[in-house]
Amino acid sequence: MNSLLLLLFIYLLFKPYKLELVALVAFPYALIVLLDRRTTPLSVNLFAVGMIALYSRGLLRSHPVRKAVISVVGFLVPAILRLRFGIDEFVLWLPDTVVHIFSLGVIFVLLQSGHQLRKKAHPDEEVLRLSDYPELLERDREWIRLALDNTKYDTIAYQYGVSSGTVKNRMRQIYKILGVCDRLSMIVAFGKCKVID
Repeated sequence: MNSLLLLLFIYLLFKPYKLELVALVAFPYALIVLLDRRTTPLSVNLFAVGMIALYSRGLLRSHPVRKAVISVVGFLVPAILRLRFGIDEFVLWLPDTVVHIFSLGVIFVLLQSGHQLRKKAHPDEEVLRLSDYPELLERDREWIRLALDNTKYDTIAYQYGVSSGTVKNRMRQIYKILGVCDRLSMIVAFGKCKVID
């Protein structure tokens, strides 16, 4: 598992927009460490890394409370299973884990509040000015609006009388122009922005 995690981090150095792959390794690794006899809080850190990776890709965009509760329960169940190693082992593990959870929570809150302060200081960040991207065609601008409204590629293709493959290929080019890697990252980056020409 260590080798797989190392290879993944090396891969992410070259493809940082594939951050959600971290969750695929971090969650199983956290589960293994959590169910292991060791008292290390590494499982908490790995779980947090996986959650941050999914959060950055829009995990909590819809139904945030429900998904947060499921995530916490998904961590607590294996944590409680550590009791099978004995109450002494669990008691040794618990304080470090609480400190790590608290520390990671504080870091997350600070990052969120910093993000909110930047938004207030720079209200223009809430606007996606399509005129800032001269490479975009008129049709591209319409497709961006449709994609941000969660319109399916097949629907866009039908509306414009082109094939679905044509829409997908052009949208890949649009993502590059906008500086995002895919539709999800475009929605995360610009979903709450007012789109103007």
